Amino acid sequence: MRPAYAIAAVLAALLTVGAQAATADTFARGDVLASVGNPSVIARFAPDGTAKGTLADSAGAGPLCFDPSGEHLIAPGTGLYDSTGTRLASAWASVSPIGDCTVDQAGNVYLAGAPSTGDSLTGRGTIRTFDLTGHLLAKYDVAATGNAYGQAVTSVDLAPDQCTIYYDLDGGEDIMRYDVCTHTQLLPRFGSAGFPCDRLRVRANGEVVVTCDHFGRLLDASGTPTRNFASPLDPFNFSLRFTALDPDGTSFWMGSYGGQLARFDIASGNQIGQNLIAGTSLGGVAVYSPPALPPASPAGTGTGTSTTQSTSGAHTVDAGAMTGGLAFTSSAPSLAAPSFAVAHGRLLTSGGSLRLDTGLQVSCPATGPKCRANVTLTVAGTGARASAASATRVGTLSTRIAPGAKAKLVVRLNKQGAALIRRRKAVTIAARVSIRAGSGPAVVRKTSVRVLLHRPR
Repeated sequence: MRPAYAIAAVLAALLTVGAQAATADTFARGDVLASVGNPSVIARFAPDGTAKGTLADSAGAGPLCFDPSGEHLIAPGTGLYDSTGTRLASAWASVSPIGDCTVDQAGNVYLAGAPSTGDSLTGRGTIRTFDLTGHLLAKYDVAATGNAYGQAVTSVDLAPDQCTIYYDLDGGEDIMRYDVCTHTQLLPRFGSAGFPCDRLRVRANGEVVVTCDHFGRLLDASGTPTRNFASPLDPFNFSLRFTALDPDGTSFWMGSYGGQLARFDIASGNQIGQNLIAGTSLGGVAVYSPPALPPASPAGTGTGTSTTQSTSGAHTVDAGAMTGGLAFTSSAPSLAAPSFAVAHGRLLTSGGSLRLDTGLQVSCPATGPKCRANVTLTVAGTGARASAASATRVGTLSTRIAPGAKAKLVVRLNKQGAALIRRRKAVTIAARVSIRAGSGPAVVRKTSVRVLLHRPR
């Protein structure tokens, strides 16, 4: 059997596509990722505390956060990782100072400062935003006054509206807000969690959970404290610092500098299970919370695969509606602008070739010229190659679409792409799509599809 046909045969029988598939190397929903030890590394734990190993090339890690797609773990000052823990090409190792982070639906990373980064004379602090690979995009000058150890912004999280940043100061009492869409300080302050407090996270319903030095606190959507959470530390001390929401939507984690983590039910305030001992020290915590998978596709529509789609671009994306497919709407709609809809991508086999269904469907306006779509597929370098920011082109497509017509973007993988699929256990294929109607402006969309290869035991 020739190599090309051998690949197709193996894939048809053994391939599963999707961020949720259970393999030894892929994060599982609810896994706790923590920066532990001195020097620190990123360690992975099951919710019950079972150790699942450490991530390679993660020395010196501190704060951690996942993007909403669950495809990327960001460790400011250290690196960017995919959902198998493989380090990807990025500039994050050169970012300084580092601080708490959060990621919006478009993949932009908002970063707090570090101790002593605020200005005590002006009472101002700084929040920075980076692209997913660690390149600075903007800085926001925010209010940093109040009862706190320092004027440094040490914790940030984004509200569901994707515009409002909630933040607090180094050991501060007040929770403040800043609108990154309009560059406006929001007043009055959201509320007070008590003193001294450190890390906060915003729930989907607008409530805020905060970890303070020796307790946790819940504030409702108006900023009023409604519940306390007792310190889980034994022996009791004042080292609680970290907060992470659990993907179940009903619980959260508190962590201490000393390496202890505990999960709490938000409604009752009770601790769930025993403390998770991550190590002798802790520098950051994130819980793997990818979007839930949609129902499986009907039989006979390909290879029986499923995916979680990670998509960004100039249009607004509602990632909470993934089970029904995402609709894109422009902030400045145009009658002549092509439009996108996204379902879940999948890998297709046909004869001796492999094709990637990107999950994107484009529509050409009925009143106007023909549209042209160009697609480029790439795979980022890993390991040593990641430092060189390398990427391998694994497929291209250029196609014309008649006015009023729709077209699914399916791209044939080249030989390099097929070889990568065969060689690696997990591959993230990034797709960049550019479409324009006639000589009109181009609309650009980026998406990625995760491919996991299951080998027989």
